[in-house]
Amino acid sequence: MSQELVPVSSTTPQLPFDIIDYIFSFLKSHPNALFACSKAHPILSHIVERYRFHHIIIAPGPTDFTYSFRVSDLLRYLSEAPRIVNYVAVLQVEFRYRQDAYLEEITSLLPMFPMLECFMFPARRYWTCSALLWKDLPQSFRTAVETHCLHLPTMREVHVGNVVFPLSTLDNHANIDYLSLSRSPETERQDLETAHPQIKSLALQGLEHEDSEVFRTWARKHILELQTLKYDFSCHEIMLAVFGISSNTLKNLYLSLTREGPGELLSHLAYH
Repeated sequence: MSQELVPVSSTTPQLPFDIIDYIFSFLKSHPNALFACSKAHPILSHIVERYRFHHIIIAPGPTDFTYSFRVSDLLRYLSEAPRIVNYVAVLQVEFRYRQDAYLEEITSLLPMFPMLECFMFPARRYWTCSALLWKDLPQSFRTAVETHCLHLPTMREVHVGNVVFPLSTLDNHANIDYLSLSRSPETERQDLETAHPQIKSLALQGLEHEDSEVFRTWARKHILELQTLKYDFSCHEIMLAVFGISSNTLKNLYLSLTREGPGELLSHLAYH
């Protein structure tokens, strides 16, 4: 353990850096608390920084999340403190409509984060907004996601909100083991051979009965090691299919009798 001492206050003993760092690691999901801690002492601000920026949101406008940025603001922030790119593990991209110019702006940001573990796009499930098709989003944005974010060796989780997403985009990414969907996936060819990724945690909400065969075809190859399922009863055929494939491996089951309301965030890192 490092012997570097950190002053906690003028009236309390100094503590080793590693202990303070370890304590702050438990506050990653409490950004307001981390922000307050960062203001208490310059040394604490430096320690807290990598937990403050563990999860950031890129959004076209203000949100209620502490670390939410417009593209221009985030670029300016990163130019002043480029080390922050190494602290971002969860990158959440919010868009309610196609907003092509905005998504093309984001394209330049995505390759800047080398340590992403989770990608969320968009995390919010907008019930009053028709689903967006992945293939209709700007090519530059899709390419950046597919060739950078999903290819990172650290990437483990993918959360898809209001987008009809082709599940084959995840093929051959063996490191991805958590998938969350809030829209039925895009219809695709049924002769794809890859068995990777193998999803261990799966969250499904808002899927439609008429799209159950699309999901079943994919699931027969990709949830053979499933351990955790969160489901909202939107399509009982899908739930039965999951049980039929994963009955020998499933350990945790979370069932919701009501769909999540407008604007609620999808579950993230809840089942590890």
